[in-house]
Amino acid sequence: MKHFIKKFKYEIDINEPNALSEAVAILDTSSKPKINLEFLKKKNIKARINIDNKVHIDAFPQKIKESLLLMPLPDITLVYLDQSYNLNYNFNKLEIENNLIRDLNTLTNSYNLNETIRNSIYAYIGYKSTIITTLISALESFFNQLIERQIGRIITLGKKEYIVNYKLNFEEKIKYVIPHITNKKYDLSNNLLLELNGLRNDIIHLKYGEKGLVNSSLIDRMIRFDFKKNYSEVVKYFNYYKPEYVQECRCTSEY
Repeated sequence: MKHFIKKFKYEIDINEPNALSEAVAILDTSSKPKINLEFLKKKNIKARINIDNKVHIDAFPQKIKESLLLMPLPDITLVYLDQSYNLNYNFNKLEIENNLIRDLNTLTNSYNLNETIRNSIYAYIGYKSTIITTLISALESFFNQLIERQIGRIITLGKKEYIVNYKLNFEEKIKYVIPHITNKKYDLSNNLLLELNGLRNDIIHLKYGEKGLVNSSLIDRMIRFDFKKNYSEVVKYFNYYKPEYVQECRCTSEY
């Protein structure tokens, strides 16, 4: 499993200079012109940058602390996917699970809950919960990409009407609305994406049962969570609706 090519929201082939209708300032990076970022920001104008005579990337003036800088807008869906991937990479690199097993062995045999053991437990659950919620955030963001141009449209599915909007819940989007507006139906028979969403919901909307046993069951599900299988399913879903949307990097590095 490798990391993927990082794309940007306004990244277009150089042969399609009119792909965007928004106002832009054309910049030639070879001559490194001085531009008035204050003017661009005030007029809400993006800067269209020519990258290696292959693509245009549109950037916008962004103030960070005291600096006004040009910043290309990343594809937020891919940001979430990348973050989930990177968290899992670090989870493995830092041996978070092996550390937990080692430290829980110490606790089990000595009944001594020291600071190292506390940190291991928090690191493990922190990584797992964040990996899961960030991965499902990528999926929900992708849904909203697909329905973006259909907002307000009324569709009838069976005896039920749906007004296409961002507030539709996960199952309404993935089971009914997206297949209808795209005329493509992804095979959900393995239930992976639905179960992933259910796990995310239980993490975010935490419930407290008698003696905390509900949360003990939730931790068990986090421990059994298979990142590689779920990540691959999310990528497969993305590329089903937008071919080659997620492309593995051609470099040799895993990260």
